[in-house]
Amino acid sequence: MTRNNVLILLILGLFTACLLVIYPSSGSDLTASYASCQLMRSGQTSHLYAFDTASFSDVSDPVWLALASRDRIPAQTHLTPFVQTPLWPFVLQPLCASTSFRTFNLIFKAILALSFSGLIWFAGRAWTTRFFHPGWILLLAIGCLRFDPLRDAMTMTQTHGIFLLATVFAILLARNGHPLWAGLLLSLAADVKITPAAMVFYWMVTSHWRAILSFLASMAAWTAVTFAAVGRATMDAYLHSISRVSNVLLLSGNNQSFAAWWMARFYPASEAQVYHSYPLPLQLKLLCAALVLGSALLGGLCDRRLRVAEPGAPSYGAVIALLGATIFTPIAWSHYSIVLVLPIMLLLDRALRWRSAALMVGAGIVFLLADCNLLSRQLTHWRLPTGWLLRGQFLACGLAMAALLLLVGRLLWKNPEQSGQRAQMPSAA
Repeated sequence: MTRNNVLILLILGLFTACLLVIYPSSGSDLTASYASCQLMRSGQTSHLYAFDTASFSDVSDPVWLALASRDRIPAQTHLTPFVQTPLWPFVLQPLCASTSFRTFNLIFKAILALSFSGLIWFAGRAWTTRFFHPGWILLLAIGCLRFDPLRDAMTMTQTHGIFLLATVFAILLARNGHPLWAGLLLSLAADVKITPAAMVFYWMVTSHWRAILSFLASMAAWTAVTFAAVGRATMDAYLHSISRVSNVLLLSGNNQSFAAWWMARFYPASEAQVYHSYPLPLQLKLLCAALVLGSALLGGLCDRRLRVAEPGAPSYGAVIALLGATIFTPIAWSHYSIVLVLPIMLLLDRALRWRSAALMVGAGIVFLLADCNLLSRQLTHWRLPTGWLLRGQFLACGLAMAALLLLVGRLLWKNPEQSGQRAQMPSAA
């Protein structure tokens, strides 16, 4: 290992420690994992997918409330409904059986901090050259200490970062010739979070067929294991929960999705402050699904063409697909925008290689938009309008996708003889 790599590891280790110290965590979003695990242990799985019919974020089930009191979940910690696969609380039983909620929360908080540092390490090492230097990693780490999506993830102990790291690592494994492990790892992420499964369509275009077969076989295995572990009734409840959530329109300010951004104009502005559940129009639901699919296919096409035009190019298309899977799902919580660290790193790396001020500015704007709460407070101080920043992280993801597409277009335009006829190049290049 080189001296620079050792320094980067030390910086990321210090960054991880800072995340644990700086951000006190209520563990609000982890209550669902802990409570569902305790319900699984006590055989009360009929209450696993309890929810409030009016407010998406609440659980009013008396069994949940009694459990929270019994297992010493602090009264100020908000109970959130459980919407994930029943296999998740099943495998967590040994941990939640031996820990209080406080300890359970601290363990996952540490895992989350390590996951974000791991995301920077693996993506930076695999996809960047000039940027993967102690000085630049230190600047990124300092900036991320005040990064709104990461702050939200740490203060609520949201597990999304763990599965994002697994998804990125699966992409790297497939590209580096380990398709069986890639498919297995992606299936683990998709079994809990579902949206990582969009990367299968990316793999279809990039011809990672063995990774796809591994993914499908693994998903079939997890399904069989789940049926055997929890029974048909619980699986039916899970499927009904997925169906219900997929038809919910949520306009709260921390839903940074295309659906929330588009539909907010038809509802009172006050809806951004609450978690009322509205029906998601069928046409919008189909459009969102098409946009997720389209982003994955477009990302796959970008990387397939780049593989010929510039074999050493990073997987820009994979990041485009990840961004699309984030903002085009109907519910995209603000902490999901931790994915933005990937395009920021890629844009800065190419800016350093090309000495491009435009790419440097683009990365800076993405970072500022992602920090929409901080930016909004500053604009308020200057007496400037801030309403457009309500979905700032959605705008940041959209801008990052556009910037990466322009970057890919320029790379392909520079190498038309390798990547195909010039007439087929993106016009935006």
